[in-house]
Amino acid sequence: MPRITIEFGDDEQSAAREAMDASRLADALRAIDEECRLWIKHGEPAEQERKRLEEIRELVPEFVRDFA
Repeated sequence: MPRITIEFGDDEQSAAREAMDASRLADALRAIDEECRLWIKHGEPAEQERKRLEEIRELVPEFVRDFA
């Protein structure tokens, strides 16, 4: 089986870790988006809470929602 070794400089380590965990991050964002959507749709939030939940949902990138 072929093996690839990639080396990163000290200044690139953080970005490399983020890239490798991108799918987990996308899953977490989808879960947050879905939870907010359910609270808005099925809960009875006060108007201020509804606005805050909608603001949080707007922070979730559209491309993450597209792959839900």
